[in-house]
Amino acid sequence: MDTPERDTNSEPKQRLVWWLVGGALLVGAVVGYVVSTSLGGNDGDQVVATNAPADAVAYADPVSPPGGDDASADDSTLTTVPQGAAGSAEQAPTASTEPEPEGVPAEPVSEPSQTSAETSTEPVVGESSVPDSPAPAAATPTNNAPATPATPATNPDTTTASTVAPNSPAPTVAPTPTTAAPAAAPPAAPVTAAPTPTPKPAPAAPTSGGFYVDPYNSAAQWARNNASDPRAGAIADEIGSQAIARWFGEWNGDVRSDVNQYVTAAQAAGGVPVLVVYNIPDRDCGQHSAGGAANVGEYARWIDEVVAGLGNRPATIVLEPDAIALNDCSGSERNDALSSAVVEIKSSCGQCRVYLDAGHSNWVGANEMANRLIDAGVLNADGFFTNVSNYNHTSDEAAFGQQVLNALGNPAGIAQVIDTSRNGNGGNGEWCDPAGRAIGDDPTLNTGRSTVDAYVWIKVPGEADGCLAGAGQFVPQRAFDLATG
Repeated sequence: MDTPERDTNSEPKQRLVWWLVGGALLVGAVVGYVVSTSLGGNDGDQVVATNAPADAVAYADPVSPPGGDDASADDSTLTTVPQGAAGSAEQAPTASTEPEPEGVPAEPVSEPSQTSAETSTEPVVGESSVPDSPAPAAATPTNNAPATPATPATNPDTTTASTVAPNSPAPTVAPTPTTAAPAAAPPAAPVTAAPTPTPKPAPAAPTSGGFYVDPYNSAAQWARNNASDPRAGAIADEIGSQAIARWFGEWNGDVRSDVNQYVTAAQAAGGVPVLVVYNIPDRDCGQHSAGGAANVGEYARWIDEVVAGLGNRPATIVLEPDAIALNDCSGSERNDALSSAVVEIKSSCGQCRVYLDAGHSNWVGANEMANRLIDAGVLNADGFFTNVSNYNHTSDEAAFGQQVLNALGNPAGIAQVIDTSRNGNGGNGEWCDPAGRAIGDDPTLNTGRSTVDAYVWIKVPGEADGCLAGAGQFVPQRAFDLATG
C-alpha cells in the first residue's frame, strides 16, 4: 500500500487563514463597539437641558410603563424636584419641554423654599438680578381712644354711624410701595414713591372759656370730613368748636409722647388742656368701658409716663371717671393707686390741677362720697368732678357738690368741676343714650360759683354711651340731636 505524500505547505496556510479570520472578528467587534457607543448609551447618564432653577434637579422619568421592551418612555416629560433638607425632595408637578411660541414669555418658575440650613448663592435662571426695593414704612398715626372706650356694638342706624376715630388726628396715608422690575426686563430707572397725601388741615386751635379747643375731637373731625352733610354745620359750630377733654388710656401706644404733643399744642394756643386719665385696673367693673391696666404696678408705671409727658405745664386732670362712685369690684388697692397718682402728678406738675371722681347727684350720697374721696386722697388733690357722661342739671350738681364739701369739712383749696357737655335739658332718669337731651353750658374757668372751679366738657357730645352704638363711638345723628336740642 502506497504511503500518501504530505504537503509541507498546508499547515502554515491554515494557520494564516485562522489569524485572518480572528483578526477580522476582532476588528469587527471593535468597530461595532465604537459605532454602538457613538449612537446610543445609558439614558440615565444623559444630561437634559432645562430651565428649572439652579437648586432643582431635572431628569427623565426612569420608570418604564408595563409591557416590556415594546413599551417606550415618554421623552417629552421632565420632572423637577426641589432640593430638600437632608437630601430629601418632594416631587414637583411635571413640566412639558415643548418649546414656547416665539414672542410669548416663559412662565416664571417659583423658587422652592429652602428647608436646609445651607442656602444656594447661585443666581436663579429667569429671575431679575435687581433686588426688590423695600416698601416704604407706613406712618403710624397716634390713635387716641374715644371718651368711654369699649368694643363697639352694631349701630342700628347704619346710615349715621361715623367711621372717624374719635379724638384722633387724621391718619397719614402710606405711599404706594415700589414694584420690582419684571424678571425678563432690563433694569429700569428707580421709581420714586408717591408723596404722602397731606391730611385735611385742622382749623387754628383757639380757646374756649380759658380751655384749649382740641381740633381733633370727634365732632370736629367728622364735620370736616363730611362738610356736604346738612348736619355738619350745626355739629361743627355747637360741638366741634368747644373745648372738649382728650381721653388717655391703654389704647395710647406711647402715652408719654401723646400727652406731650397734646399739652404742647394747648400751650402754643394759650389754653388749658383737659386730660382724662382713664386706665385704672378693673375699669368700669367690666361693663361698657371695661379695660385698664392689668394691675396696680402696671398702672403706677403708666402714670409715670403720663407725668413725664405733662412736664410742669398747666393742665386740668380728670382722674379716673367712675373709679370711686363705682368701686364694687375693687378693694383698698384702688384707693392706694389713686392716692399715689394724685401725689405724683401734683409733686411733678405744679401747674396741674387734679380732680377725683365723685359720681353725680343721683348716685352715691354726699356723706358716703366724702368718705370715699378721703380714702382716695382728695385732700392732696384740687377737688372732685361730677356728672361725667351724665345729664343732670348744673344747679343740681352744684348743690350736691356743696353737700360733699360740707361733709369733707370745707377744706381750703378743694373745689368741684362739673361736666356740662350734655345736661342742657337735664336728665330723665335714664343714663344710656336717652332721647331728648341737649348740650349744656359752654366750658369755662369762670363759673360764677365760689365752690365750682370750672364747667368742663368731659364726654364728647355725640359719642354713644353704649346703647345707640358701642361706648365712645361717634354717632353723627346723636350729635346733631344734642346740638339742636
